[in-house]
Amino acid sequence: MQCAACRAEYPNSSAECPRCQVPTALAPTAASAAVPLSGPETKSQTREAAPSTSADQSAATEGATTTAAPATTPVPAMSALIEFPGKGRPARPQWRKDLSERVREIQQRRAHESAQEAAEAPRRQTEQPSAPATVRAAAPQLGLVPPVNAPAINPLVVAALKRIERARQTPLPPIARGAKRGTAAAALIANEQYEEAIEALLPPPTAIVTIPVPPVLEATIVAEPAQLSEQHATTEGDAEAGLTPALVVVPPQSTMPPSTESITAEKPAPRHINVVIDDNYLTRKEAETTHVPAVSATESDDRAPLPRRVAAGLFDLVIVALIASPSAAVIELTNGNWSDVRVAASLTGVVITIMFLYLTVATAVFGRTVGQRLWSLRTVDARNGLIPTVGQCARRAVAFTFTLAATAGLALLYAFIDAENRAAHDHFSGTITVRE
Repeated sequence: MQCAACRAEYPNSSAECPRCQVPTALAPTAASAAVPLSGPETKSQTREAAPSTSADQSAATEGATTTAAPATTPVPAMSALIEFPGKGRPARPQWRKDLSERVREIQQRRAHESAQEAAEAPRRQTEQPSAPATVRAAAPQLGLVPPVNAPAINPLVVAALKRIERARQTPLPPIARGAKRGTAAAALIANEQYEEAIEALLPPPTAIVTIPVPPVLEATIVAEPAQLSEQHATTEGDAEAGLTPALVVVPPQSTMPPSTESITAEKPAPRHINVVIDDNYLTRKEAETTHVPAVSATESDDRAPLPRRVAAGLFDLVIVALIASPSAAVIELTNGNWSDVRVAASLTGVVITIMFLYLTVATAVFGRTVGQRLWSLRTVDARNGLIPTVGQCARRAVAFTFTLAATAGLALLYAFIDAENRAAHDHFSGTITVRE
């Protein structure tokens, strides 16, 4: 039996609950007061309903104890529910009570419908006739894709496969006495089966146009005596065994009468090369066959003649002197004391500066000075033959000015003994003077 107050199980023979000491006679009243709501009620509703339920149970327990006091000894009531603090809490609102009643009605209706369906299920199964097995098998299965129709098979392929299968099932003929005869028969059967299978798989033959060709002389084939004796022995063995040869050898028929002329193929004589063939053979052969015109030494020599270079250099010095003449005139008019070292040094500095700028700018921009232009000369880079760079032109001007001032032009005589007619300033700057 279950106690209505604390939900504890105890035997029916007990007069009270051994846990909360509630008499058994008060179980219906306590049960009706302690029935919890079932269904999708929220936890807050359960917590709010708990104080009122515990209060009702306490009141019912006290009334039962007072009523049963003359019959039994008073027993203190022990409730398992814990009442929340606060006695002046407001009662549950009406909408919550209505919601609880509605949920209880829905649960009862669903439980009643479930019980009816469970009771009617066996009766429906007995009344409804079972469908035949053929109808069940014919019903399409849900969720499965219907099978795709297989493509048609080529009849030629089917016929070829049938012939191959029939050839496999056909027993082989008995082996004759002679080993050569049995081998030839087996090879003949296998060859026929293989040819039939190939003919079945090949496409139909196309029309062949025959073009007449001139007759070709055929050489007479003479069999050797050993081969003739072997063929004769084989024929006699077949005749003794009572077998007819399956393979008949037909000699070739010539349309033209046999000719005694022998056709001999002339082979070309081997060619012998008396040289060593290596990687450079083609290069040497090309050099031998290619005609290179002879170039005279006078045409290939583009070095500037020394007399022209000397004349161009003197003309450039005259131009520098003309450019520096205004500075000399100014010094003469202002001071006029040429014996003074400072006056001579200032004029020398002006001349050196003018010469450096003249040679550098003229060579870097035009590739030649005014004097070189008059005598058809040009200064180029000794490595690639192009106009020298600004650095090369500056080094050339510095070296030329230094050699001219320090050695009084004697260092320029080195060009007369050089193989390329290059002076000291040419080697220092990596340039060379050529004629146009």
